[in-house]
Amino acid sequence: MIDSKFQKELKSILFFALEYGIKHVEIQNYKKPPIEFIGKVHEGFMKTQKMIIQNLLIIGREEKKLKDRLKTSRKNRETDLINDLEGKIKSVQYKKVILRKVADSIAWTLLSFDSTKVKRLFLNNPQVEIYNSNLAHEIKVMEEIFQNDVHSFALLTDITSFIQIADLMVMDFNSKKIGFAELKEGRINEEISDTLNHFFETNCEFALYQSVKDKDKKFMKQMDRYLKQEIKTHEVLNTINTGEGKDLASGYNVFIPEEVFEPVFFENIVGDMLKEVQKKSYSLRLIDECLIIGVYNARHIPIHTAFESWKKTCGIDFPTIDLKTFLYDPTARPLFLCNFSINDIVKILSGEIYILMSIDFDKWIKMLITAGVNVKLLTQKETEKINKVPNIVKPFEYKGQAIQIEHQGITEILGGGIFEKMFNQFFKPTSIIEFLKFKEKVLENKYR
Repeated sequence: MIDSKFQKELKSILFFALEYGIKHVEIQNYKKPPIEFIGKVHEGFMKTQKMIIQNLLIIGREEKKLKDRLKTSRKNRETDLINDLEGKIKSVQYKKVILRKVADSIAWTLLSFDSTKVKRLFLNNPQVEIYNSNLAHEIKVMEEIFQNDVHSFALLTDITSFIQIADLMVMDFNSKKIGFAELKEGRINEEISDTLNHFFETNCEFALYQSVKDKDKKFMKQMDRYLKQEIKTHEVLNTINTGEGKDLASGYNVFIPEEVFEPVFFENIVGDMLKEVQKKSYSLRLIDECLIIGVYNARHIPIHTAFESWKKTCGIDFPTIDLKTFLYDPTARPLFLCNFSINDIVKILSGEIYILMSIDFDKWIKMLITAGVNVKLLTQKETEKINKVPNIVKPFEYKGQAIQIEHQGITEILGGGIFEKMFNQFFKPTSIIEFLKFKEKVLENKYR
């Protein structure tokens, strides 16, 4: 999947992202890390960010050349060359996905690993290529922030998968708050910024009118675009800070509770399995009597294909989940935040190691019911009706049927996020059940 040269580069990038701070500052057990540790972590983040930018630019140019060649090959109907070029394009696109997920790891860390904040920052817009952005200016400001205070940090949003507001996400060390900066160059943008800042300070509509009444359509159009970006950023920050607001991707109202759920994970079990496959070809586990997981060392032979036979033996018809698939989910927790070694992570990404999972869905549903949660599988017709609602987050479907649950008078349709927590964040299936009950209780208390 990824060549040895990229694997080597990726290991270097991951070292700066995950280990640089720890390697440079001694931290005594059970003691709060010294302040210089934060500076060293941010120094590693800065090196990571620059390497990601450099690699995305190189890969972007390579992708463009390949696509141009593919276009010519299709005109000439060169079947073999077309297949070869399509494979190479798929490979470079996979590298881009990996690099952006590394940047996501930095963002998740700055956001205190809070998935509710992550989801607010994703607007379901097309991915921006960094060579289409005002890159030189953004890097200059990013470096200035770091040089002024190594304990604060600015992340270029266009290198992430999910941050779709502003140009920089800034973690200010003194205020301990996250902010966003929209960087605008040029005389017109400076004039718009000064005009709006004066209005916000004075709240004088007449002064605003006097400032813009003689401006041409181009100026007004640019000002309108500027305002919409500022409003969008303000709305997202307001939702994150207050816990209530509108999700800009769907248009639906959201509520972020102050209460925190403490899940039970099985990540440590996966870590043990990764150690086991260093000595043998595979390692198998059953989690909570319903979730099966297989870790396979497929370096020499594709032994991971045996997972389907095991699944069939267990009577499971739920789809097989490959951990790598979550790389393509912009708001999924990055693989790099798992407590796995850098070598193991790179082996997973290269296809040398497979982590495959599935679940006895009927057994898990029975566990939900036993826990006091009412469950209803909607008909395919009812599911289709839900899917036709515009902008709604699509429900999870099992054999074409959405799943409705009810607990303590609160009803909801299960979304795919529940299974991302199970198969990507490694929540135990029993812990997912407790999480669902926790959510319903929080909502009941809010609307009681």
